[in-house]
Amino acid sequence: MTNNPQIYEKVVKRRDDAGRIVAKICAVVGYLCFDLAWIWGIVASSFNLGVIALSVIFTVVLINLTWKLFMLEYEYSFVGGEFSASKIYAKQSRRTIVCADISDALLIAPANEENLASLERHEIEKTAYAVSTLQAENIWFALFSVKEGKSKVCVYFEADEKMVSLFRHYNARATSREKLSAGQ
Repeated sequence: MTNNPQIYEKVVKRRDDAGRIVAKICAVVGYLCFDLAWIWGIVASSFNLGVIALSVIFTVVLINLTWKLFMLEYEYSFVGGEFSASKIYAKQSRRTIVCADISDALLIAPANEENLASLERHEIEKTAYAVSTLQAENIWFALFSVKEGKSKVCVYFEADEKMVSLFRHYNARATSREKLSAGQ
């Protein structure tokens, strides 16, 4: 986070819920099955050094490519009236979920039943969740009109006072006047 009032960054780490814990267990079991298949191949090939080397290389590559998916963070940033949300995998690689001018927002509000019902009248092309867990406090959404108004993107994020004040500063007409939950 910076001291410049026009620049703001927030990082939210994805929390492990029951589904993610089960996915991690399945991944470990999958790695073990992959290794057992290679061991069977090594034994069947009479301990060929090439097969042993391939098994080690493939196992390391498989773990490197897949395990980072479980180490996920989301970053929200405001720079000069532009909002972006990104996924950060294992603090190594970044993928931008949405990057839009705040003035292009049609609706910015808490994700409660009343506000979510108002989303139904919009034809949303893409929905992105950039939250630690779906049960987190102060989940808000921003509905953006992108590509010259031809499509709409909705992103869910965990709001705090600074974020809401920046949204209100750059697009007061689209930003809800509702307050954040008491936990913030």
